[in-house]
Amino acid sequence: MKPNYRMKHEEMLTIASIVSARAEQDAQLFQTLFADWTPQEFQILTSRIEAALLQLTPKPLVTQKALTAEVEASLQQTVLDLEILQIFIEHKFTGTEKAKGEEIIQLLQFSKARTAKQGDQESLTAILSSFTANHNTIVPLLQNKNIGQDLLTRLENAASSFHNLNVSQELAKGDKKEAYRKVQTERNEIYTYISNICRVGKKLATTNLIAKERYTISHILTNIRYNPKRTQHPPATTDHTQ
Repeated sequence: MKPNYRMKHEEMLTIASIVSARAEQDAQLFQTLFADWTPQEFQILTSRIEAALLQLTPKPLVTQKALTAEVEASLQQTVLDLEILQIFIEHKFTGTEKAKGEEIIQLLQFSKARTAKQGDQESLTAILSSFTANHNTIVPLLQNKNIGQDLLTRLENAASSFHNLNVSQELAKGDKKEAYRKVQTERNEIYTYISNICRVGKKLATTNLIAKERYTISHILTNIRYNPKRTQHPPATTDHTQ
């Protein structure tokens, strides 16, 4: 059951905390109707609510953001190295070797470099995959032309590490969705439980056993929301008849 009121998750869980605390106070009365609505049961409910509050921002989201930042940093460095590699090839393979240089550039799918530079991970993956597929043919040619070892090592590492980062990022996206689904399910279950407590509480209010608005969600929501015209909140009470 989802909330019928327009409220933020923080508001819903705050209301749930208030209702759970009041229900624990009124447990002796509730237990005459629902045998398992004991103080211990409502303490467990309060613990669930507190855990749900901590999960308003699931940790996998942070993981995904960190991985995305790592992928973007790797992409920028690798694109820069590929641009330098293209300059190297065009500079070293001239004259009668110009056709060989153009062949290397074509094999490496440098036509995708522009979109890779704009952040297209698929384009960069295509270039790095071509580098890996033609490694045994291209690398000796580059080494014969005295390519810098640091540049070559970075490109070789990028070919494997960027793929792994991409996979991890996609897995993190799946983790985020699954984590959000679980958190949302828990919130809905908590709200359903709280709603049922309120339904019973309002029935008891008709017999004057409980104060009329003690379990009225709209009333609680109004009280917890900031209102500049209201100078103070109503005084707290532990008397379940108030």
